Amino acid sequence: MDSYNNHHSQSNPVELPASPHFRNDVRGFFLVDELLLFSGASGSLFRANPTSALIWNGLNDGLEWKELIDLLCEAFEKPVEQIATDVEQLISQWQAHGFLETYQESSDVRFGQNDKSTPSLEHREPIPVREPNSIETRYRLLDNRIHLRLPSAEVAFRVHPMLAHLEASQSRDCNLYLEVRRGRKQYLLLCDGALLDWCADDWGVAPMVHANIHLLAYERCDHLIGMHAAAVVKKKNCILLPASCGSGKSTLTAALVGSGFRYCSDDMVFLTPKPIMMRPAPLAMGIKSGSWELVEKYHPQLSSLSSHERADGKVIRYLSPPAHAALKTPTEPLKVTHILFPGYREGEKAALSFLTPAQGLCRIAQAGYDVQDGMIEACLEQLVAWIADIPCYEFRYGDLGEAVDFLKVFFQ
Repeated sequence: MDSYNNHHSQSNPVELPASPHFRNDVRGFFLVDELLLFSGASGSLFRANPTSALIWNGLNDGLEWKELIDLLCEAFEKPVEQIATDVEQLISQWQAHGFLETYQESSDVRFGQNDKSTPSLEHREPIPVREPNSIETRYRLLDNRIHLRLPSAEVAFRVHPMLAHLEASQSRDCNLYLEVRRGRKQYLLLCDGALLDWCADDWGVAPMVHANIHLLAYERCDHLIGMHAAAVVKKKNCILLPASCGSGKSTLTAALVGSGFRYCSDDMVFLTPKPIMMRPAPLAMGIKSGSWELVEKYHPQLSSLSSHERADGKVIRYLSPPAHAALKTPTEPLKVTHILFPGYREGEKAALSFLTPAQGLCRIAQAGYDVQDGMIEACLEQLVAWIADIPCYEFRYGDLGEAVDFLKVFFQ
C-alpha cells in the first residue's frame, strides 16, 4: 500500500491541487542551505520553505504530482488532507510571485525606473532662452563631472546648498551638462540640451535636480545593481541599510551621521560587478517635515535650511553631510561588512534579530532594486555568492536616540 493510502481513506478521496507549470524564466538558487526562486518576468525573489524546496527539486527531477504528494506525506508525516491544503497555499504564492505559466507580466516598473519625480504639470510651452545672469557650477558624483547652470542667483540659493559638498574644480572637463531654464509658468531641466524634466515653481527646482542627478548617476556609472538603501561607515564597518520609501531610513541615517558615523548615501547605493563592492553616492539627505524635530537634535542647522516641495507633495529639507562625516576617499568602492534592515515600531526596544542570507536577499528585493536588463541570472548568481558571507539583521527600534546609542555600541 502506498503512502497516499496510508494517510487517507479511499472512501473520502482528497482532490489534489493541479500540478504547477513553472515559467521558463524561473530559476532556483541554493544559498547556504536554503533555496531561492527567482522570476525574470516579475523580478520576484521567493525564499522556499522545506515543502516548496522539496516540490521544486522533485519537479526538476521529473517526478509526477502524485509521487510528490506521497513524498511530502512521508517526509513530514502529515495526512494528505493537510499536505494538499499546504500545497494549494504554496501554489497561490507561486502564482502571486509570477512563477507559474498563468502569470501575466505587470506593467509596474522597478526601482530606478519609477524613482524619478513625476512632473506635476504637463509641459506645453516652448523651451525658453537662457537668461543672461545664469549661474554655473561644477560637481562630482561617482563617474560624473556635472556642469550645472541655474537661471538666477535666487534659484542657485535654493539648489547649491544641497550640492555644495560635491563641488568640483571649475577647470576640469565635464561629461554631463544640466541646465535649469525659467519659463512663463514652469522651470525646465535640460540634459545635454534636451528637455528632461520640469516643475511648477521654484519650490520644486531642488527636488527636480536632486532626483534627476540620482538617476543620471545610476544610468552612467559602472555597476551591477542599484538598490533602495542608505549606507554609513563606522571604523572599518561598512553598513548597508536597505528599506523601502517611507521606512524612516533617512531619519536614522541622519542621526547616525550626526553621531560619528561617516556618510555614504541615504536613498540609493550601487554595487559593482564582481568582486562586489559598494560605491558611495553621497547626495544630500532628504529629510521630510515629519522628521525635522527629531533630526534637529543631531543637526541643529536643519532649522535654517530652505524647504522644498517634491512632486509627490512631500515638504523636505536637504541636509548635506558635515565635513567630519565625509569619506576620506569618497569615490573609492567599499566592502560591505553588515546589512541591517531598519524598521520603527512604537514602544519597541532597540534590538537586532539575525536573518539568514536568503532572508536578507529577499528583503533587499522587497526594499527595491534595479538592474538595467532586469535581475538576470548572472547578476543573481553574483549576489547569492556575495551575501552568503555578510551578516544580515533586522533592526527594530521605537526610539531614535536609543537606536543610535545601540548601533554606536554594536559597531564600536
